[in-house]
Amino acid sequence: KMLSQRRLKQIHKADIFNKTDSSVLQRTKSGAAFTWLVILIMIALAFYEISSFVSHEVEEVVSIDTSGDSDMTVYLDMAFPEMTCPDLQLDILDLMGNPPQTSLQKIKYTPFYSDSEDTVFCPRCSQGKNERCCTCHEIQVMAKEMEQFHEKRLKCRTHEKRENVQEGCRVTAILRLPKMKGNLHFAPGFDTRAGHNHQLNPFTYKQDLARVKLTHRIFVLSFGPKYPSMQIPLSNHLQPHSGLVRQIYYLDLVPTIYVNSFNFPTFTNQYSVTNHTQVIDIDHLTGLPGVFFNFEHSPMLVSISASNKSVLHLLTRLCAVA
Repeated sequence: KMLSQRRLKQIHKADIFNKTDSSVLQRTKSGAAFTWLVILIMIALAFYEISSFVSHEVEEVVSIDTSGDSDMTVYLDMAFPEMTCPDLQLDILDLMGNPPQTSLQKIKYTPFYSDSEDTVFCPRCSQGKNERCCTCHEIQVMAKEMEQFHEKRLKCRTHEKRENVQEGCRVTAILRLPKMKGNLHFAPGFDTRAGHNHQLNPFTYKQDLARVKLTHRIFVLSFGPKYPSMQIPLSNHLQPHSGLVRQIYYLDLVPTIYVNSFNFPTFTNQYSVTNHTQVIDIDHLTGLPGVFFNFEHSPMLVSISASNKSVLHLLTRLCAVA
């Protein structure tokens, strides 16, 4: 014990800073408060350095896009609460009004029921020749296929469809398109020219257009995979309409390359959006009603690189705080 105490005293003496003799020190409450304040500041700075080490450093570089012709993947998930699926069709056109060559085109139309306030979605289930709202168990089974719908918005009803329940349609699509200037749109009318020209029946077009109600909610619209902290402007966007309109979204796409801390690149497109609503007179048609997404690519390329700080950098900063 005596030997260990001597070693402890020797360790205490091994200090490059001379210690003031305790007999000449005067301890005060203000000095103790200042000491605790300094300790708290040191702890806060240490937590800040650790959080800065855990987070990524992001560097953005803007350059001219020289990638040339390349493909992009479009992800679309939106709902029309007052339109039935037979009345909806998603069309894709290039700048010349022709359907582009697509290597992947998966479009799914899913009917559902919504109440008069458009606050609850009730998916449709079939029972023989009859149709009804799905039961709670059926909704739980299909919940994985309806990831974009919030669970609290789903309501199960075991009775038959009521008169005040409106049938709607949810459209999901995955499209592989060439890098081009074009548009995606939903418009009424029967199709000609391989399904990409809309023509209204001249005898019944007023009755047909009277059923067109283009209130819609966009859950997802992206032009490529999403990377961390990426903002999607039209995510969960609700656009109500009470009359016949032509709703146009103008999208300016910016090609983006995101490289994570493991040096793995993600090729995608960011975009900015402006929208315009044109009211259509049913007696004097000044344009085709519908929902249009007009998009074009920017000539600029944004390169985003994420990196982590080294452990040596963290240790150096912590020693500086101490």
